[in-house]
Amino acid sequence: MDPDWQDKGVGSQAINFAIAVAQKEGFQLLRLRVFCANPAVALYRRLGFRICKTEVGVHSMERELS
Repeated sequence: MDPDWQDKGVGSQAINFAIAVAQKEGFQLLRLRVFCANPAVALYRRLGFRICKTEVGVHSMERELS
């Protein structure tokens, strides 16, 4: 995310949009990969993602969709 847009809720809106689209399409699980040092890891956790695996500095995260 461009630093000018950080801390304005844009990232949360983008992830929530992806969640809504995935749910509408009938998906049960949403996955992402993120560098461990990326501050966005905290955002993903707040939005319900959990770390499933960590390899070579990259977290694999997922969130179940209802």
